[in-house]
Amino acid sequence: MLKTLHEKLRFSVVSSKNKKQYDIDVVSLGLDDCMEVVVLEDDTSKHKPDPEPLLLCMERLELNKEGVMYVEMLIQIFLLQEMQALILRLQNGVV
Repeated sequence: MLKTLHEKLRFSVVSSKNKKQYDIDVVSLGLDDCMEVVVLEDDTSKHKPDPEPLLLCMERLELNKEGVMYVEMLIQIFLLQEMQALILRLQNGVV
């Protein structure tokens, strides 16, 4: 689903996670390929909800605030949907 959306939209990650945790949560699932910009805890001195990391991401994407839509937890929602589908398949004996 994310890869299909990536054909039409630009994606980035702004997270207070460190690189090791980002690799576990995102890179290991192959989702990093869809991310044009990644801003992690070491990239800024302040973290969400402070706007500093979001503003850095926008700067790296060369966007102004009028060209941005911020969606929190998109990856977590996607993964939750995938987990629910897997549970349903397991319950029905299909894997």
